[in-house]
Amino acid sequence: MTKESKSQVKVLDLFCGQGGCSVGYFNAGFDVVGVDVLENKAYPFEYIQKSVFDLDIEWMKGEDALHNAIPPKYMEYIGKQFLKPKVTLEVYN
Repeated sequence: MTKESKSQVKVLDLFCGQGGCSVGYFNAGFDVVGVDVLENKAYPFEYIQKSVFDLDIEWMKGEDALHNAIPPKYMEYIGKQFLKPKVTLEVYN
């Protein structure tokens, strides 16, 4: 699997874990950037080891889509406080 896509659409995968969803987005043709607070040397794409709450808000506003796998109440807080993404993708456990 190549790590570089030719897509113009970038997905910011918040709380990406091992990257299962990220691989799906990549296979669908998107560029992916993963963010998680835990160290993850095996993550196959661009990876930022940092708390979502410590990310540069201006940088995050430039993303085309957000994916998160956290309880929706936290994403609602993040969205209201900081983000205005074009698309928000949520996974409910």
